[in-house]
Amino acid sequence: FQMQGAKLIGVCSPKGHWYRYGYSSNGKLESVRNPREIVTVENVYDEQQRTVHQAFPDGGRMAYEYDD
Repeated sequence: FQMQGAKLIGVCSPKGHWYRYGYSSNGKLESVRNPREIVTVENVYDEQQRTVHQAFPDGGRMAYEYDD
């Protein structure tokens, strides 16, 4: 695995394939990229740093709402 400070930025599989993790400037996980360089998930956050939207490579999307 690979760390940058306290953030996990990469994981290597037993076959030597890397999974990469991308973060926003405030440290939230924005994306996960597989060994074929496909972004497997993209996260969007609200002002309170909660996940409100996820996008997937097949075009699928998830939306989250919170009861405040």
